[in-house]
Amino acid sequence: MILGILISILSATYTVASSNSVNVSGDVPEGSVVVYSRTDTGQKDRITGGNAVCLQLQGWGGCVVDSLVLQMHSNKSAGAGSLTVQIGERMVWEIPDADFAHVAWYGSFTTQWVNVSRWIGENVQNSDVIEIVIEASKNSLYIGSYTLYYHYPDPVRHTVHMESGLKENCTLIEDSIGSGVVLPHGCDTLAWRFVGWSEKELMDSGVCPHVFMAGERYYPKSDCTLWAVYSDGEGMCAIRDVVSGYYALGSGFWQRCLVGGVQDGCVKTREVSLREDTAGGYEWLDEVRDEMVYYVDVLTDSTLVLESVKSDERISYHGNELADTESVWLYRMLEDGSLGIYYRDGVHYRMLYVGITNDSDGVVAFAMRVEPDRMRNNGVLFFPIKERRFTSWPLGKWDGVEDVIYSDEKERVYPWGIYELHVKNGKKSLRLLHM
Repeated sequence: MILGILISILSATYTVASSNSVNVSGDVPEGSVVVYSRTDTGQKDRITGGNAVCLQLQGWGGCVVDSLVLQMHSNKSAGAGSLTVQIGERMVWEIPDADFAHVAWYGSFTTQWVNVSRWIGENVQNSDVIEIVIEASKNSLYIGSYTLYYHYPDPVRHTVHMESGLKENCTLIEDSIGSGVVLPHGCDTLAWRFVGWSEKELMDSGVCPHVFMAGERYYPKSDCTLWAVYSDGEGMCAIRDVVSGYYALGSGFWQRCLVGGVQDGCVKTREVSLREDTAGGYEWLDEVRDEMVYYVDVLTDSTLVLESVKSDERISYHGNELADTESVWLYRMLEDGSLGIYYRDGVHYRMLYVGITNDSDGVVAFAMRVEPDRMRNNGVLFFPIKERRFTSWPLGKWDGVEDVIYSDEKERVYPWGIYELHVKNGKKSLRLLHM
C-alpha cells in the first residue's frame, strides 16, 4: 500500500451512495464511466450472505493501476465472502471464500472501517473493463468505498494494429508522440458493408458499438488493436419522404430517440448512436427495442398520426402538452431533413420537440411553442425500421475452426453463413453457396 502511494500521483475514489450508485471524487480519468450494482436492495453499504456488489469502470485505457484500497468491515464476530478483481480478461486480485478474520482479508473481525488493499501494477488497455465483485457468504460484509491509485506511463509513440477480419491487416505507428494515426478505409464483402473501426471485437450483435470513421484521426492511449465493424445491410437512414409504416423517432442534436407513450405531458427519450454523414443526413447505428418503435399513419401530404407500438397509445396532444388523444398532427419538411410535427393551440402553434424543460428529468419530447414560418431545423428524424447484424468477422473468425490434419483424405465441410468452409489435409478453402 505504501509503495502504491509513493509511485502514484493520481487517485480516484468511488464512495457508495445508495444501493445502485456511487459518488466519485479525486483524479478520475477523463471520459471514464462507472456502473455500480448489487443483487439486493437493503442497507446501501451492507452485503448480506448470498448477495454481491459489482463496481465496473470503463474508459481507463492507458492508465497503470498501481494499487486498490477497499474501505470495508465485518460484523463484530462474523462475516465472510470472496473477492474478484479483473482488468479485461486478466484476474489481478482474488480472495477465495474466507472469513473476514482471515489474513487474505483483514486478519480480524471488526465493526470499524478498515482498509483492505492490494498492489496491482497492471496496465489497462483501451477496451478493458475494470470489474470488482464482492460476494458475502456468511452474515454480512460492508463496503464503504473503492480507491484506485494509478499513474500514466511516460509518453511514447503508440502502435495501432488494424484487424480487418479479412486478410488485409495493417499496423500503424504514430509519427510523433501524441500525433495519433489516420484510420484506413475498410473493404466491403459480397454480403457485408464496412462501417468503421471499434476498440472492441464484435462477434455477432444487433447493436453497433461506438465506431471511429475511416479517415478520422485516432489518438491511442496505449499500444492497442482496433477491429473493423461490418453491417449485413444498408443502414437505417433518416428519410425525408415519410409514408405510412414503422419508424424509430430520433433527434440528431441530442443523439436520443423517443421511447414509449406519453407520461405527464411528455415522452421519455433514450440515448442512441446516430452518425451524421457528409450530406448532413443521419444513420441509426444502435439496436431497436420494442419501446422505440412507432407506427406512423400518413393521412394526407400534410397530416399524420403517431402511435407507440408497444404501449398501443397515441402520441398526440391536448392544450399545451402531449397526450393520448385522437388529435392529428400537421407536418412539414425542415431544412435539416427532419420533420417539423406541429399543431394549432388556439392562436398559437406548438411543435413536437426534443429537449429539456423546467419540469423534466433530463431530455424528453414535449410540445414547444413555435412560429411555423420560423421552423428551420431540430425537428424529428424518421428512421424506417430494419433488422441489422454487426460483426468484426464477415467471413467468420478463422481461429474458431480447429486446424486439424486428418490422417485420411476425407474433406470436411463447415457451414459458414452464405459460405462453406472446406478443410482437407489441414488446408482450408472458402466456397460461396449458390443463391
